[in-house]
Amino acid sequence: MGPNPTAPSQPMGAPGIYAAATATPVPKGNVFGMVSMILGVAVIVLNGARTVILRFFIDEDNHAAEDSFVNMTLFIMVALSVVTVALGIVGLTRKGRPKGGAGFGVGVGAAMLILIAGARLVWL
Repeated sequence: MGPNPTAPSQPMGAPGIYAAATATPVPKGNVFGMVSMILGVAVIVLNGARTVILRFFIDEDNHAAEDSFVNMTLFIMVALSVVTVALGIVGLTRKGRPKGGAGFGVGVGAAMLILIAGARLVWL
Protein backbone atom coordinates (compact mmCIF):
# COMPACT_ATOMS: atom_id res chain seq x y z
CA MET A 1 0.00 0.00 0.00
CA GLY A 2 1.52 3.26 -1.09
CA PRO A 3 0.50 6.82 -0.34
CA ASN A 4 -2.89 7.95 -1.47
CA PRO A 5 -2.37 9.98 -4.66
CA THR A 6 -5.58 12.00 -4.12
CA ALA A 7 -4.66 13.11 -0.58
CA PRO A 8 -3.03 16.53 -0.27
CA SER A 9 0.59 16.43 0.78
CA GLN A 10 1.53 17.91 4.11
CA PRO A 11 4.54 17.58 6.38
CA MET A 12 4.56 14.93 9.10
CA GLY A 13 3.14 16.23 12.39
CA ALA A 14 1.48 19.28 10.83
CA PRO A 15 -2.15 19.88 11.73
CA GLY A 16 -4.66 18.42 9.36
CA ILE A 17 -6.68 20.37 6.86
CA TYR A 18 -9.74 20.35 9.10
CA ALA A 19 -7.91 21.09 12.38
CA ALA A 20 -9.51 24.53 12.80
CA ALA A 21 -13.01 23.13 12.29
CA THR A 22 -12.56 20.49 14.99
CA ALA A 23 -11.07 22.80 17.64
CA THR A 24 -13.27 23.25 20.70
CA PRO A 25 -14.64 26.76 21.10
CA VAL A 26 -13.29 28.85 23.95
CA PRO A 27 -15.99 29.24 26.62
CA LYS A 28 -17.22 32.81 26.82
CA GLY A 29 -17.54 34.68 30.08
CA ASN A 30 -20.55 36.53 31.31
CA VAL A 31 -19.61 40.18 31.77
CA PHE A 32 -23.10 41.18 32.94
CA GLY A 33 -23.09 38.39 35.52
CA MET A 34 -19.63 39.33 36.76
CA VAL A 35 -20.53 43.02 37.11
CA SER A 36 -23.75 42.04 38.87
CA MET A 37 -21.82 39.88 41.33
CA ILE A 38 -19.27 42.65 42.00
CA LEU A 39 -22.03 45.20 42.61
CA GLY A 40 -23.79 42.72 44.91
CA VAL A 41 -20.64 42.39 47.01
CA ALA A 42 -20.29 46.20 46.98
CA VAL A 43 -23.84 46.57 48.34
CA ILE A 44 -23.06 44.11 51.15
CA VAL A 45 -19.84 45.95 52.03
CA LEU A 46 -21.63 49.32 51.92
CA ASN A 47 -24.33 48.02 54.24
CA GLY A 48 -21.73 46.78 56.71
CA ALA A 49 -19.78 50.04 56.58
CA ARG A 50 -23.01 51.98 57.00
CA THR A 51 -23.85 50.00 60.13
CA VAL A 52 -20.44 50.62 61.68
CA ILE A 53 -20.47 54.33 60.83
CA LEU A 54 -24.00 54.76 62.22
CA ARG A 55 -22.75 53.55 65.60
CA PHE A 56 -20.50 56.63 65.78
CA PHE A 57 -23.37 58.97 64.89
CA ILE A 58 -25.64 57.42 67.50
CA ASP A 59 -22.98 57.80 70.20
CA GLU A 60 -22.50 61.51 69.38
CA ASP A 61 -26.23 62.38 69.28
CA ASN A 62 -25.76 64.22 65.98
CA HIS A 63 -29.22 63.55 64.57
CA ALA A 64 -29.09 65.93 61.59
CA ALA A 65 -25.90 64.31 60.29
CA GLU A 66 -27.30 60.87 61.06
CA ASP A 67 -30.47 61.52 59.05
CA SER A 68 -28.50 62.87 56.11
CA PHE A 69 -26.13 59.92 56.18
CA VAL A 70 -28.96 57.39 56.40
CA ASN A 71 -30.86 58.93 53.49
CA MET A 72 -27.74 59.23 51.32
CA THR A 73 -26.59 55.65 51.92
CA LEU A 74 -30.09 54.26 51.46
CA PHE A 75 -30.38 56.02 48.11
CA ILE A 76 -26.99 54.64 47.01
CA MET A 77 -27.86 51.13 48.22
CA VAL A 78 -31.24 51.13 46.46
CA ALA A 79 -29.68 52.40 43.22
CA LEU A 80 -26.88 49.81 43.37
CA SER A 81 -29.36 47.04 44.19
CA VAL A 82 -31.62 47.91 41.27
CA VAL A 83 -28.65 47.99 38.88
CA THR A 84 -27.40 44.71 40.36
CA VAL A 85 -30.74 42.99 39.78
CA ALA A 86 -31.07 44.41 36.26
CA LEU A 87 -27.57 43.34 35.19
CA GLY A 88 -28.06 39.95 36.83
CA ILE A 89 -31.26 39.35 34.87
CA VAL A 90 -29.50 40.32 31.64
CA GLY A 91 -26.68 37.93 32.58
CA LEU A 92 -29.13 35.11 33.27
CA THR A 93 -30.73 35.50 29.85
CA ARG A 94 -27.42 35.07 27.98
CA LYS A 95 -27.41 31.66 26.33
CA GLY A 96 -24.32 29.50 26.68
CA ARG A 97 -22.74 31.74 29.30
CA PRO A 98 -21.98 31.01 32.97
CA LYS A 99 -24.87 31.96 35.21
CA GLY A 100 -23.40 31.75 38.74
CA GLY A 101 -22.36 35.37 39.13
CA ALA A 102 -25.58 36.63 37.62
CA GLY A 103 -27.66 34.48 39.97
CA PHE A 104 -25.64 35.69 42.95
CA GLY A 105 -26.15 39.31 41.87
CA VAL A 106 -29.90 38.89 41.43
CA GLY A 107 -30.22 37.17 44.80
CA VAL A 108 -28.18 39.73 46.72
CA GLY A 109 -29.76 42.72 44.96
CA ALA A 110 -33.30 41.44 45.53
CA ALA A 111 -32.55 40.56 49.16
CA MET A 112 -31.14 44.03 49.81
CA LEU A 113 -34.18 45.69 48.20
CA ILE A 114 -36.50 43.61 50.38
CA LEU A 115 -34.46 44.35 53.52
CA ILE A 116 -34.35 48.09 52.77
CA ALA A 117 -38.09 48.20 52.07
CA GLY A 118 -38.81 46.25 55.24
CA ALA A 119 -36.60 48.49 57.33
CA ARG A 120 -38.23 51.62 55.92
CA LEU A 121 -41.70 50.23 56.72
CA VAL A 122 -40.63 49.55 60.31
CA TRP A 123 -39.22 53.06 60.71
CA LEU A 124 -42.43 54.78 59.53
